[in-house]
Amino acid sequence: MPFEPRETGAAPPELDAASVATYLAKRGLIDDAGQVTTQPLGGGISNVVLAVSAEDRTLVVKQSLPRLRVTDEWLASPVRILSEADALTLCARLTPGAVPAVLGRDPERLVLVLERAPANWRDWKTQLHPSCAKPASPQTPACPG
Repeated sequence: MPFEPRETGAAPPELDAASVATYLAKRGLIDDAGQVTTQPLGGGISNVVLAVSAEDRTLVVKQSLPRLRVTDEWLASPVRILSEADALTLCARLTPGAVPAVLGRDPERLVLVLERAPANWRDWKTQLHPSCAKPASPQTPACPG
């Protein structure tokens, strides 16, 4: 389904490292917008993905983009982020502790806020990489990541 413009005819404002702390503070997810560090997380062509460290919590903020970051025009409905939030919420109920907790979902700005996964968790792309299926040997390097 192609991106359907809102009544204003524009996509929601895109979050970035400069605006995400204020956004989170206004939503009550952090206490002090001035006491945070942000870091863009790589690998995403379809979302803005930012790690945010504040006080005693570390979050990941994802905002889906209507146009993917590729050379050719590739449009996708940014509403998909709400399905991701619903899927993660369901997974958390079915398999507690297996997915990061959903801390917020914003249907207006098309944003998903998660607790950041522990450093020892591995992402599915790494798990599915072909070299992960084989044991490491001197001739075959270990799974990346």
